[in-house]
Amino acid sequence: MPAVGDTDAERSEAMRTHLGRVGVVFEETIQSARTSRCAARGDAVRVERAAEAALQIED
Repeated sequence: MPAVGDTDAERSEAMRTHLGRVGVVFEETIQSARTSRCAARGDAVRVERAAEAALQIED
């Protein structure tokens, strides 16, 4: 983050660096959420298939 006494150029560079880091963290968070969502979908599909198999065994 920019510091008191920095020149305009230093403040601009500090802000770009900070926003770049925030962007990286945001992208990592989005990717993690996508991965979790895909895993949850996979779990749901496995449960559904197991339920279908159990119903077929009962028939």
